[in-house]
Amino acid sequence: MISRIYHIDVAKGLSIFFVALYHSKVRLYLPDIVEPMALFRMPLFFFLSGVFLKWDSPPKQFFLTKTEALLKPYFIVLFFVLLFDVIFGNEELWPKALGILYGNGDTIDWAPMWFLPHLFTLYLFGYLLIHYFKFHTYPLLLIVLILSTFLFIGSQSISLFWYKNVHLFDAFSQRPGLPFSLDLTLTTSVYFILGFCIRQQVVNYKGQLSVFVFASLVFAGIWIITDAYIDLNKRIYTQPFFATIGAFCGIYCVIYVSSFICRVSWLRYLPLKLGEASLYILIFHSVIQRQFYSIFSEGITNEVVLMAVGTSAFFASIMISIAIKYLVRRSNILSLIFSPFHSNVLFQRLHSHIHHKKGPNT
Repeated sequence: MISRIYHIDVAKGLSIFFVALYHSKVRLYLPDIVEPMALFRMPLFFFLSGVFLKWDSPPKQFFLTKTEALLKPYFIVLFFVLLFDVIFGNEELWPKALGILYGNGDTIDWAPMWFLPHLFTLYLFGYLLIHYFKFHTYPLLLIVLILSTFLFIGSQSISLFWYKNVHLFDAFSQRPGLPFSLDLTLTTSVYFILGFCIRQQVVNYKGQLSVFVFASLVFAGIWIITDAYIDLNKRIYTQPFFATIGAFCGIYCVIYVSSFICRVSWLRYLPLKLGEASLYILIFHSVIQRQFYSIFSEGITNEVVLMAVGTSAFFASIMISIAIKYLVRRSNILSLIFSPFHSNVLFQRLHSHIHHKKGPNT
């Protein structure tokens, strides 16, 4: 188990910051700054998730823990959104419900939440490799060879299931990938598994300026010279060799910057808060930005003002998501949606009441 490591927590905060920034209107006005982040934005998220993989718990406990942490908020939030839409006559029930069960970005209204069910499948896949096959104990060369094979197969087949005709019940339909984005697993597992395999190096990382400068130059060169691009939700992995190198260079740069930020207590405060609220920012940032921008940009044509509104919408989505986190923490009812049951006061009271009724010897 990894105790609180500040530079990893800061990197987690920066990661969700980049995700929210990429989905904001700021991207339209500062494309030269925001667009390059596509190379490492989601790979960083998967890499850091792998660092925190706990593989030594029993299978049933691991499955239930990840179900509660990832699938519970995913399904409850989206079905509440669906219920709201149905009540106000905006949506049909069954097509949207099936889309939620399918769990891909193109089948749900709050698209960034596709990450939660896919991360669930990725945790199961990683647990299988580490817990049963002891993948992390293999020789380094063999690990690199296997992960390279995963990446090659995954990147070459990334569009194999993307909006392909499926014959079902004498009718043709199109599906945006496999359920829970299973078709991405080989690709995303490379970052996830490697994050686990080098977790000690990440935990004990001491910033090296020379490597940071080199990684930054390589990243810049790949972005400028090649057409490498990554958008996993849309099944885009252009020029896989360069895209992967760019992704790892970007990941290294973020970890270096995180280690630098951690040296100054006041500088790390906000990234740490972002990391703590990452689940809430992931869930709510997109809809908050959309509604904020829609309201405050109405009737405005001035580009400078629109950029200011878009920037304000971005920061509002971050701050409101953090506020939602604090609201949830102070509500035992809302905590049932987002937090583990065992830490909830209502659940503890119910469990104690049931145990009391059964008696101490049952």
